[in-house]
Amino acid sequence: GSGLFMESIEQNPVYYDLAFEMPLHKDEVNIEEWLCRYADRRYGKPSENAHQAWLHLLEGPYRPGTNGTERSSIIAARPAVNVKKSGPNAGLGIPYSPLSVVQAEGLLLKDAARLEDSDPYRFDIVDIQRQLMSNLGQVIHKQAAEAFRKKDKEAFALHSNRFLEMLRDVDELLRTRPEFNFDKWLTQARSWGDNSEEKDLFEKDATALVTVWGADGDPLIFDYSWREWTGLIDGYYLKRWEKFYAMLQDHLDAGTNYSEKDLPQTHGRESFRANDFYSTLGDWELQFVSTPDKVRTPITQGDEVETATRLYKKYARLATEYYKDEIEADEIHEGNIFENLGE
Repeated sequence: GSGLFMESIEQNPVYYDLAFEMPLHKDEVNIEEWLCRYADRRYGKPSENAHQAWLHLLEGPYRPGTNGTERSSIIAARPAVNVKKSGPNAGLGIPYSPLSVVQAEGLLLKDAARLEDSDPYRFDIVDIQRQLMSNLGQVIHKQAAEAFRKKDKEAFALHSNRFLEMLRDVDELLRTRPEFNFDKWLTQARSWGDNSEEKDLFEKDATALVTVWGADGDPLIFDYSWREWTGLIDGYYLKRWEKFYAMLQDHLDAGTNYSEKDLPQTHGRESFRANDFYSTLGDWELQFVSTPDKVRTPITQGDEVETATRLYKKYARLATEYYKDEIEADEIHEGNIFENLGE
């Protein structure tokens, strides 16, 4: 027999399918051919666009040397001018061309009318669009940080507002599915309690797990179990970034300096109370963990195809701006990104 021991589930189903099938193959699996057959099985209908989309993903987040998951998330990272990582482990960086994800999503959405009855298809277009936007967020924040260093108020406002808007849009996107859902997570946690006191405690523990990763007191490996989840983005990550950008804006308005040089570090990033801003932020984070009844209802809302298509058009257009050099280097015409999607 064979088995898998996953530390985290409801992500990367293609890995599970292949892992369980590999023992049944006598010879090495031809990944390109297997992915095309996988797409047909997964979506219930053959689609050449889906075949090509998965080959783009194979060249991107599933290429050799990756494991299909982000090293770190700019969305879930504790804010900094020079963001190093989200959790205490791997740092930020995209070990593939982010255009591969843009192209894969565009190809899948071309066949929306044909494949929209497939629930796995709906999961995939949301998941890939999430990755597209999260990747783009790294570049957008770098532009905001550079504008702050140069004391360029106009550019800082443009890029920081785009970044915050991106977080709101990702939260809306992910709310169409139960798999990326903090509200579902908290609802399930509260369901184990027999009374209000127990329910509040279980909600606090479930919140701490995906935020500060600790009990009462200052955490050391905060954001260890970060999640790009609806509800957690809107209620926690977005609020942190709003507070941070507002603090930077205050410095720009006052003509004062803000520097992260020589701040105390833990696990390769600024410690929980590295300066006055982080200490105040830490108080807010701990309060968020202890606050009960955070669940939004309805838990899921919106249509995956409509939301993903609308946000794809918006962020593929931004991708042509932020990835301009890479598009030119790869000889990809920006019109290819919008082909058949109603530019």
